[in-house]
Amino acid sequence: RSNEGPSKASDVNVTDILPAGMEYVKSGGNVTGTSTAVANGTKVVWNIGNLTRGSYVELWVQVRVITNGTFTNVAYANSTENATGTSNGTNIRVNPQVNLTIVKVSDVTAAVYAGDLVNFTITVTNKGLSNATNVVVSDILNDAFAYVDSDGRNSGQNVTWVISHIANGTSVSVWVPVRLLTNGTFSNVATVNCSENNTAVTSNETNVTVSPQVNLTIIKISD
Repeated sequence: RSNEGPSKASDVNVTDILPAGMEYVKSGGNVTGTSTAVANGTKVVWNIGNLTRGSYVELWVQVRVITNGTFTNVAYANSTENATGTSNGTNIRVNPQVNLTIVKVSDVTAAVYAGDLVNFTITVTNKGLSNATNVVVSDILNDAFAYVDSDGRNSGQNVTWVISHIANGTSVSVWVPVRLLTNGTFSNVATVNCSENNTAVTSNETNVTVSPQVNLTIIKISD
């Protein structure tokens, strides 16, 4: 902040109200700043004192960006001679940082047979710093599985879930039960993507071994 007027400025204060998407870390400059939490962010104030004509001070504030979006940050300066003050703003665009992981498990704990029901649970976790929006989970069921139900929607063997958002550091689980149609070992995977990351992330491979279910009868008759 500089004094470009013809007179001395007295009792100069500079105020910077940080938006809610920015977290205060520290501040400084020629004068040490003090921070105070306010309703929609953090207010940083520097009490400069007097500024003679043509003199200036350099101030700085360090913040941590905690979410994505476009943020406007404005700093204000006033003095005894100019109580209304002056201001200057800057816009910062922050790109999202989303890191989705997906895990698929079954409830199989013992031998299963053709005709049995198996329930798959798919858990998506957002390990990034930003919220994930328009999250789409997709599971194309193996042909050896017959779709029974789910908390998503299905089209044939393709089951899809649309989740409006997953906050950073949280998880969401979805489920789909299937009926086993035949014996053998069958693998199945699920995928997930979101608006912030269109590249699909693939789950672990879930294997289900279906034991044969055979019930032979034999009848012999004579004439």
